[in-house]
Amino acid sequence: MTREKRFIRTLQSHRKTYGLEIGSAYTRMLYAEKVIFNQPTCVAVSKVSQEIFAIGEPAYRLLGKNAEQIEVIFPIQVAAPANTSYLANYCLAMAKQLELPTSWIPQLIGNQFFVALPDTLSPIERQLFLQTLHSTHLGNIIPVSASLAAASQLGRLRADDLPVCLIQIGGQTTQMVVISAGKIATARKYPVGGVQFTELVQEVIRQTEHCSISWHLAEKVKREICFVDSPMVGRLVKQKKMSIQGKDLTSQLGKTVVVAGQDIAAEFEPLLSDILINIQLFFSQLPTDLATTALSSGLVFTGGGSLLKGLAEYVSNKFQTEVVVSPSAELDVVKGIATLNGKN
Repeated sequence: MTREKRFIRTLQSHRKTYGLEIGSAYTRMLYAEKVIFNQPTCVAVSKVSQEIFAIGEPAYRLLGKNAEQIEVIFPIQVAAPANTSYLANYCLAMAKQLELPTSWIPQLIGNQFFVALPDTLSPIERQLFLQTLHSTHLGNIIPVSASLAAASQLGRLRADDLPVCLIQIGGQTTQMVVISAGKIATARKYPVGGVQFTELVQEVIRQTEHCSISWHLAEKVKREICFVDSPMVGRLVKQKKMSIQGKDLTSQLGKTVVVAGQDIAAEFEPLLSDILINIQLFFSQLPTDLATTALSSGLVFTGGGSLLKGLAEYVSNKFQTEVVVSPSAELDVVKGIATLNGKN
């Protein structure tokens, strides 16, 4: 064996394999079956210099603050790249934070990044996504199906022909996929996700309490006391209240109010109707046999938005079919990358 070959083989023995999911709301990275990065997909940019000075959680905490000097930008919009420059810089900053090399070295070593891409991307969006990631020189970029990754994590990839309907409710979209014989049969996305529910919480409190609250607080209210009104939601959940502090719209001074999940639940109806209509539209566009079999097999909910209390029961009642919510809904895709690729 020549010296050059021994050198390359030595380098390749240090090769590392990662799983990467870059969503509209969160980016997650997996290494050795552990999630080593789980932060918002956003950058904080100076409006004066246009320089990025924070990414992830630190940038997210600036959302809604110092609006004159700072802009918080989410480079992924509706599950597709919206600003490739900020996306590339986000990935580079993430790599620096994790102390990953970003030069010719990882590509020579052969570091691999299995990147989960939404199955609803157009060919142009997919190409743009991959070109942006290749430009970062993180390593060898290998695209995988986000839906198949989630299904693999949930043990829903079947060798037989029985279809499985996976509904991923993310930050900005609801993506619906039918998987048959281990392959994507059809995939659609609709612009309704957890973000719209959080915005609605903000608006309800603004209208009913004349109080403005931050995005972060509205998200906390949604997660802790909000629910979809259905028979399966217990009395204790419906009685939950929360004391929060915001800003009085008239005096512009601090204001403390007590909000009840029951008061907000009634305002969710328009968004819930949108979700139901989108599910109905999705199945109406499928061949009759495929739609009937998929519905009779039940729906599988994943993604952070699926964790809203009572949502699964609400959909189950409307469609008269079983709805199963993943116990690890927010991490199914990134953890499923390892499962899908033999725990690389």
